[in-house]
Amino acid sequence: MNRNWRAVFKAFVKKELLETFKSMKVIMLLSVITTNLLQFMTMEEVMKLGLDPDGTAIQLGSISMYMSVILILFVGHTLVNRYIYDERKNKAVQVMLASGADKTAIWLAKMAVAILISIVLLLLTIGLNAVFVSIYYHLDIRYTALSAALTFVAMPVLCFGMLSLISVAYWYFKNMNVFGMIFPIVAYIGIWNLSLLLAGSLVPGYLVAVSLAIGVGLFIFSYFLVSRIKKERIVSFEV
Repeated sequence: MNRNWRAVFKAFVKKELLETFKSMKVIMLLSVITTNLLQFMTMEEVMKLGLDPDGTAIQLGSISMYMSVILILFVGHTLVNRYIYDERKNKAVQVMLASGADKTAIWLAKMAVAILISIVLLLLTIGLNAVFVSIYYHLDIRYTALSAALTFVAMPVLCFGMLSLISVAYWYFKNMNVFGMIFPIVAYIGIWNLSLLLAGSLVPGYLVAVSLAIGVGLFIFSYFLVSRIKKERIVSFEV
């Protein structure tokens, strides 16, 4: 990575951060609130299991991984859609590439910001959830090594891998408007319904390794695809 590549990367990170906090504060706030509301409904299912306080606290920690998936897929996709697809539609990326900016630097910068913001919002969401549980249920959420690994590492990495592949599709294909509208809704509702069904289930430990492998693999594969996409394909907006 030469000096020009690093300069492009830093410039786009700064650009996306400033634009995001300037125009998307409401969306991010609503995402945190809505995710906590859906998690409350899932926690109510846990309460119906009749576990002792210790068992309940551990199970509440176990289902926290669903918050990771719900929030990151919704917020992360919203950011990726804006950073990648919208700028392609309004021809902004054409100007960037014409100026000599490296496409991998642009892509990595946009993904880095999407990941950073998603992680910050996830930690905020989980923190607010813990405060709510303490006040409403008079319990402290308890994380095991497995539930902590799933919530804070494995599930986020898996989601970021999925988002990276989606971002490549946004640069490669033209007719992605319908997908862009449907995906966050399906992901939000689908994962929430899954969390309701599995609220009292135990999660296998191998899920950590599988999620990490898939997530990292998808991200590396996506970077490879970005490096191989011709600039003409990105700016032409042809199918």
